[in-house]
Amino acid sequence: MPNTRPKLSHEALSEALIGLRKTYGTLDDFPAQLPATLSDSYDVQDISRANWGDEVYGWKVAGMSAEAQAKLGAAKQTGPVFAKNVVVLPEGGAAEFPIFAKGYGAPEPEYMITLKDCAALPKEGITLAQILSVVETIHIGVEIASSPFAKVTGMRVLSDIADFGNNWGLVMGPEIKDWGNMDLTKIDVICEIDGQVVGNGRASEGLAGPFGSVKFLIEHHKARGYDLPAGSVVSSGAIGGVTHMKVGSRAKVSFAGLGKFDIGFFDPLA
Repeated sequence: MPNTRPKLSHEALSEALIGLRKTYGTLDDFPAQLPATLSDSYDVQDISRANWGDEVYGWKVAGMSAEAQAKLGAAKQTGPVFAKNVVVLPEGGAAEFPIFAKGYGAPEPEYMITLKDCAALPKEGITLAQILSVVETIHIGVEIASSPFAKVTGMRVLSDIADFGNNWGLVMGPEIKDWGNMDLTKIDVICEIDGQVVGNGRASEGLAGPFGSVKFLIEHHKARGYDLPAGSVVSSGAIGGVTHMKVGSRAKVSFAGLGKFDIGFFDPLA
């Protein structure tokens, strides 16, 4: 079947995506032809970030499917997290989050890694030791992934990247005070939605886990010509899988021995 969606310039596509997010509008499918390349998707994201009107708090990082990795030549993707969409719960606890009611949404338990100045690191080949040298703090938390699109015809990763990486906020929880002497790969992380366990796992080791997301993010930004500012927060990838949620659902997320969250999801247009 031919693609009947319009082909928009980067600027026009950015304007359409911003318009949907500002009004909590939703569509069954992406509003235009997908960006042709990974670089095009990030170009649209850059335009939208500049025009969104809020400070960038940090960045979400997520994996790609094997199909997307093979076609696009990248293992991960990223998108900005804006300050007004961040809830800070230093002791854990409850939060309420708006989502795109007829679009996509998911709570993703993740480690939130705050960075020091990364400018002195190399453009590529960053080692685990170098990554650890620029870690300021690590918190437990939850990324709220949500977008205006219930589905996307074609390679969704290209639409996700263009549309802020499919991010709609973070819950920043308790700080892990002694993370340097702790093995994060031994911490059980559980996510329940409406009383059903939907995710259960642990972080992967070394560069296969959260610190690998930091490596990707730093190298990604350097390849695009700039460094992450000190204080940037990296939401470093879902632990235990990703499960769709709906308006009215409640997610309970626990990091064994570190803290837990109770997050409700509502339709801001209701």
